[in-house]
Amino acid sequence: MVLAEGFLNVIGFDKGFVEVVRMIKRGGYFLIHDEYKDHGMKCDFIRKNNCELAGTVFLDEGVWKNHYYSHLEGAINSGEIKQRAELFKTDLNEIEY
Repeated sequence: MVLAEGFLNVIGFDKGFVEVVRMIKRGGYFLIHDEYKDHGMKCDFIRKNNCELAGTVFLDEGVWKNHYYSHLEGAINSGEIKQRAELFKTDLNEIEY
């Protein structure tokens, strides 16, 4: 099993998917955590690469805001991390978005 925790978003879905599938053993699994954008295209791409989509779970935006971004923002703005807030500038911008 391979878990892609956001890296396909960084290197490109198509390129990353093909590379990972090349390394997975027959009968293996590839768990993808990715944004919903272009979901239909991604599903088609998966099938065209002789893979089967076992399932999809959609997370509401509120999940991200309430259970991820609010905790991240709190950690960035507290204590020692606050002194390094510049390192988290892109994360803070994403939270504001």
